[in-house]
Amino acid sequence: IGRLWEQGLITVSIEHFASAFFHGWLTNLFHAMPASNTNPLVIACCAPGELHELAALMLALLLRRAGLRVAYLGQSIETAGLLQTVRQLSPALLCVSVTLISLLEAVIELGQKVHELPAPRPALIFGGQAFEQRADLIAGVPGVYVDGDMQTIITRLRRMAFQQVENEQ
Repeated sequence: IGRLWEQGLITVSIEHFASAFFHGWLTNLFHAMPASNTNPLVIACCAPGELHELAALMLALLLRRAGLRVAYLGQSIETAGLLQTVRQLSPALLCVSVTLISLLEAVIELGQKVHELPAPRPALIFGGQAFEQRADLIAGVPGVYVDGDMQTIITRLRRMAFQQVENEQ
């Protein structure tokens, strides 16, 4: 939808309508999906300042469907509060989505702060359209970059979450 808008093939109002419809549908599916109480916890959110949340919400839904406990925090999560939540909940994975190139520095800073947390710290997982345009910045984020098809990503993240929990024990 965003690409159609960028190409001038749809108006802003149609893009907003479609995005709002899809967001509502994904949110309903996420909340209707049975949640595990025992499997590893994953936090999914958008980067600080990031307002485009459909990719993060889709990821959260698919991770929950794969049997993981998922706390979906939404868009534009501020770093200090996110780090406090991470310390309180001790997730196995912290998944962060970033669409806008202008927010990549915030993701790099977040990755450094997560890496500085005392053990047990979550594995930082990051991805999004911004890295398609600035792949040179991937190496600067202390975490694991994911891209490709969602089925492969979900399988990989599920395995990583269980390994992270095993390593902590």
